[in-house]
Amino acid sequence: LFYKASDRAPAQGLAPELERLAEKAQFKVGAVDCGHPREGPFCKQKEITSTPTLVFVVNGELEAYSAEEYGEASARNLYNFASDNMPTDLIINLNHPSQLEDRLGSDKPAVVLLSEKYETSMLYYTLSYQYRSTFRFGESRAKNLAMAKEFKVKKYPHLMAMVPKGKGTTPYNDTWDVIQYEGGSMKPQALAKWLDQISAKLKAGTKKPPGQQQSSRRRGSSSRRKDEF
Repeated sequence: LFYKASDRAPAQGLAPELERLAEKAQFKVGAVDCGHPREGPFCKQKEITSTPTLVFVVNGELEAYSAEEYGEASARNLYNFASDNMPTDLIINLNHPSQLEDRLGSDKPAVVLLSEKYETSMLYYTLSYQYRSTFRFGESRAKNLAMAKEFKVKKYPHLMAMVPKGKGTTPYNDTWDVIQYEGGSMKPQALAKWLDQISAKLKAGTKKPPGQQQSSRRRGSSSRRKDEF
């Protein structure tokens, strides 16, 4: 949200919806006071000509919220707006184990999600963007039989990291080992912690895999606009 002190009434009206959005979303929600001397130049740089203005920011580019398209700025509508504008090109579709090395490459570790869903979740899109410089992201949807057989999947969602040989818990091939996600919770904080741990271990050059955090799993959802895989 870009606003000024003179927008107090409309900005305060948006505040409860933004707070509800922040509780639900896997992305950051914030506000910029364009009337503040420190923030004013940034607003000018981003060509904010009127306030309050709601935008979604990806790679430094701003996409303005359209009330005409999405309706009033409720938490639900803002979430749908963000969902529609989330980058989708960072997740590689995997239909067969033979595609793993060719599509994911071997120059960086990869995260692979095997899902029973037919659509990619907002959470997975968000993770792929947040960790785009550290991991590649792949996904196999709709209970793909070949992928399920390859990785002995008995329960969905099944999340794992493909890491350099000798750095994981389970050997896979001459290039990769596998680290299975066994944390239970599919909440953003738990998944981010898992990925951070893997990244830290790889940077440290240790063979010891990161520990897993045990917690209860929330029921999933089939919609891209839900919180979980």
